[in-house]
Amino acid sequence: MAPRIRVHRTWILRARLRRLRNLRALRAQRALAERRWRPRKVWSPLRRGVTFALALLLTAGVLGSVAVVASADRTVTLTVDGVQHRVHTDAARVRDVLADSHITLGAHDAVTPGLDQPVGGSDAITITRGRLLHLDVDGVQSDAWVTALTVADAARQLGYGADDFFSPAADSPLGTDPTSLVIRLPKPVTIVHDGLTQRIATTAATVGDLLKSLNIVVRTTDFLSAGAGDPLRMWEQIVIQRVKNGTVTEVVAVPFPTSTLPDPTMPSGQQRIVTVGRPGQARVVYGVSLSDGVQTVKTMLSSTLLVPPLAQVTAVGTAVVAATPLATVPGSGSATSAPAAAGSALQAADHPSQAPTPSTSRPPSTTPRPSAGPRPTPTTKPATPTPATPKPATPKPATPKPVTPTPKAVTPTPRPATPTPKPPTPTPKPAGALNWDALAMCESSGNWSINTGNGYYGGLQFNLSTWLSYGGGAYAARPDLATKAQQIAVATVLYNARGRAPWPYCGQFL
Repeated sequence: MAPRIRVHRTWILRARLRRLRNLRALRAQRALAERRWRPRKVWSPLRRGVTFALALLLTAGVLGSVAVVASADRTVTLTVDGVQHRVHTDAARVRDVLADSHITLGAHDAVTPGLDQPVGGSDAITITRGRLLHLDVDGVQSDAWVTALTVADAARQLGYGADDFFSPAADSPLGTDPTSLVIRLPKPVTIVHDGLTQRIATTAATVGDLLKSLNIVVRTTDFLSAGAGDPLRMWEQIVIQRVKNGTVTEVVAVPFPTSTLPDPTMPSGQQRIVTVGRPGQARVVYGVSLSDGVQTVKTMLSSTLLVPPLAQVTAVGTAVVAATPLATVPGSGSATSAPAAAGSALQAADHPSQAPTPSTSRPPSTTPRPSAGPRPTPTTKPATPTPATPKPATPKPATPKPVTPTPKAVTPTPRPATPTPKPPTPTPKPAGALNWDALAMCESSGNWSINTGNGYYGGLQFNLSTWLSYGGGAYAARPDLATKAQQIAVATVLYNARGRAPWPYCGQFL
């Protein structure tokens, strides 16, 4: 029974589907029949014209809206510091485009084209940010704003050339942060070295940088007219002298010292050489400096006595010659020697009738003549004196003629002869009583190791020849290198031989 029920149900479903299909087809046939037999509507000309006009207006509005939208949406190329951006905007001016792009301009920024210029469909807007530069031009500090992207562009904007020196380099980019820029202009300088003279234009900062760029080596002993760290100046002349130091050994003559010896057997003022002086020899080592081959400095380093000098001894007469007594000639009123008075009397007797002429006769002298007393002892100098041979001062007696003089009744008034006083001879002090400190205070302000370079050394200001001649070489090469006691020992030997003569002025303090 179950299968029969299933078939019955299937038959029912099929029947219902057939009826549904038939119903649909019936309805379609009815609708078609109605359209075929429905009466047609007739359009009037006015209605047709209005309908056509409305259609045209609608079409024009749609097309205008499309055109406006198309014209408002444009693409602009925006370049900021070399970086490009494509911007879609409907702004009409450059200022509005930048505002739509949220770009804020600074006081030193540059915009091309101007802010109030209109924007076209294919326009490009270029923005360059301002850069602050801290300039150092040959040591002069200043600030400047530029709109350049590299150092070279900034130099061109500031008016500097490609031959100038820039630090950072010319091809370095510039950021928006402040940048320090060092600029050095070419300077004409002259360099004199090794026999050459070079004239160049350089952008070196210092003298040392210039010499390094030219591969000129300056040794520590060489002379450089300017310091290596000194900045270069316009038209500066730099001189380099090659200095060589060395030693030179020479054999020099040592002058002989002189001394005097009092001789009581000779008249005062006469001298004679007892011992002839002979110079010695010394080996002296000098330190020399040569600048470009020319000697500029010569300094004595050491001295060795090879042959000691022989001192020259001169005898000086100290004997006093007795004065000749004076006599008064009768009637003359003057005092003369006795032989001269006798000769005058005899001459008057030969010519008794001849009287003296008033125009040629002289009045009697009222000033007595000085007697021929002893001459003062001359002070000997350190140099070798020239021995003077004085003439004997013995007057020749007049030979009287055998005539008889006619005496006159005149009472002579004799005048005593006034002898010239002899200057006192200073008595030398013994060596132990000498004040060497006072002498040193006068000569060198008490500095026993002084060496000023004037050729005199030590507290007593010995010269080298005197120091070596009197045995100073046994103590030191120079007096200033010896001790105070050694200098006094040599000075004592010198004082015993020559007295105060080696110290013409300061010897009075001894």
